[in-house]
Amino acid sequence: MVSARLPRNGAIALEKLTTEYATVCPELGGYPDPPRPREFRTKRVKEARDEAKKEIADYKAQKEEEFKKFEAEHSKGNEAAEQEANKEAEKQIEVIKEAGKKSQATVVKNLLEAVFEVKPAAA
Repeated sequence: MVSARLPRNGAIALEKLTTEYATVCPELGGYPDPPRPREFRTKRVKEARDEAKKEIADYKAQKEEEFKKFEAEHSKGNEAAEQEANKEAEKQIEVIKEAGKKSQATVVKNLLEAVFEVKPAAA
């Protein structure tokens, strides 16, 4: 039966003939591959998931870059405000230290007096 399928000139090797006709010729043991929709769907779902992951990673990288750019632009203004606030705080600390130095002697005197001089209070 295989011989019925051979071309008339007989020059084609049986090997080549087998590979050419194996997918469509039942006599040579080949049948057309039936479509496999489940495998196709599974493969497509995996491809879609991988594609979505890639898109998400690209979007995340883009947003992080935008955020870093935004942060770099706006942090310069914050740094200036921070330095100004630090200068203001240093001035206030100096004022407090000066006030402490001026009244330090009287505060210590009053504190020692209160501790060492016992004044009984009526209960």
